[in-house]
Order: sequence, then structure tokens, then C-alpha cells
Amino acid sequence: MSDTATSTDFSALALTPALKHNLDRWLSHQTPIQALALPRSSPDADVIGQGRTGSGKTAAFGLGLLQALDVAPSRWQALVLCPARELADQVAEELRRLARQLANVKILTLCGGTPMGPRAQFAGPRRPWWWSAPPAGSKRTCARDRSI
Repeated sequence: MSDTATSTDFSALALTPALKHNLDRWLSHQTPIQALALPRSSPDADVIGQGRTGSGKTAAFGLGLLQALDVAPSRWQALVLCPARELADQVAEELRRLARQLANVKILTLCGGTPMGPRAQFAGPRRPWWWSAPPAGSKRTCARDRSI
């Protein structure tokens, strides 16, 4: 199956105007994994996908999460577990790029071996909505902050 045979236009998706505007600036067509995952993504759906590096997996799940995000309440709405610190950083960077045109979206990367200072955002109105973290970092942080 070739990429061009399964790729579709992002404009065909039911995304917010801000997400579509942002995508129009740097992406024109969905990759095969995006074309399969995005139409099925909803807050109540589990979607499992596998693909090579650079195949568009982060956008495949990230756009669905961003579409469902409600920035009004200051509470956790998504957790993205990554097997390594470098991947957690890459995923968080890509999610921020996808969310660039959305107001008030907060994404935090939690990794072992990094200062706790940025994690202080957990308390109060500046609480992020998303985590991108390896499992061990998530477990330690949840153990320290019972409000999560």
C-alpha cells in the first residue's frame, strides 16, 4: 500500500478551525497511520497503531486529544507515556507544535534526572492538561503529588 493511496486531506476531518489553520501551515495530507486513526479517534475510543519513526504517529493520536481538550477547567485531561526521556521530549515538542494555534494549552514533560522546579506547576491554576513522560517519572510524580 503506498502513502499516496491512503493519504487524505486534513480538511476532510472534523477538527476545530484553529487546528485546521495550524495544520494548513505545515501539513497538507495525512499519512497512512493518521488516515486510519484520526477518523476513529474520540474521547471514548481506544486506538492502537504501530508505525516507523516519522510516520506521523504523534499527530495520529495528538490531534484527537487536542480536539477533545477542554481548556476551561484546570485539570489533567491526558497522559502520554513514553518509554524513554528523549521520546517524551520529542512527543511533547510535537504536541506543542500541533497545539500552537489553540489558546491556553499546557503540556508538561516529566522525566527522571531533571529538576523538580517545572513540576511545581502542578499546584494551582497553572496546572498543565497533558503529561508526556516515561512510566517511572509518572509514578514518582504521582506519589509526591496526591492531587493528580
